[in-house]
Amino acid sequence: MSLFTTRTRSAGAVAALAALALGLSACTITVDTKKDPAPVESSSSTPSQTPEETPSTESSPSDTPSETPSETSAAPATDPKGGPSVEQMTPAGTTLKIGQTGKIFVQTGKPGKDYYDKQLFDVKVTSIEKGSFADLAGLKNSDKYKGYVPYYIHSEVTLKQTLNPIKTSVSWTHTSFKGTLAGGSPAGSLIIFGGFDKCPYSKSFRAIGDTQVDCQIALAPTGTAVTGVSYTGNSSNYLSYDLNPYRDKPLVWTK
Repeated sequence: MSLFTTRTRSAGAVAALAALALGLSACTITVDTKKDPAPVESSSSTPSQTPEETPSTESSPSDTPSETPSETSAAPATDPKGGPSVEQMTPAGTTLKIGQTGKIFVQTGKPGKDYYDKQLFDVKVTSIEKGSFADLAGLKNSDKYKGYVPYYIHSEVTLKQTLNPIKTSVSWTHTSFKGTLAGGSPAGSLIIFGGFDKCPYSKSFRAIGDTQVDCQIALAPTGTAVTGVSYTGNSSNYLSYDLNPYRDKPLVWTK
């Protein structure tokens, strides 16, 4: 089961995890802003240094069909009765405009177990805001981001239904939002733990009706722009890997 991890705004060190995804590769850089530790780096290529590299599994939304938002879907479901259902979600592959709301269904654990739950969220990308390289100057080893422009993906997520309302955590995975460049290729991503003034967020929701205001950072090579956002889901939020409907057909927001 994948529980949402609340990011803490503390006065202590800020740890930044950056995945610079360009073309068919995704590079991961770990940066610690404490006094002594150096960046943890390994593996092959990077735009400026040599970070840990892992293959990108992001789906390109370039061939994603544009559809009118709907609350019906033919995705399979093996739900016990009660709570939200997969039929309520916006179909995989739907393209929305910035500001439009999609419905996302998640299902975690095993039916019949105490930790099993089904949840339905209203989700919308509210804006894509262009930043500048200067925004990243406060990060340790910020030279690694030279040649990239940050874009701030602002979103709102509201918990609408849950099978088990007594749960203290919900299964929303905020990192499932990915920036896309013109033409549909994936942008890089920068995840900062500890808070970032240019990209504020609120704490995780704990009750039905709560709305979480979130922000993700996408990185675009200089001369390009982030023009859309894709939601690929998290396979741990479904009964099996194959039941993540957005894995191969992301939900997409465009300007």
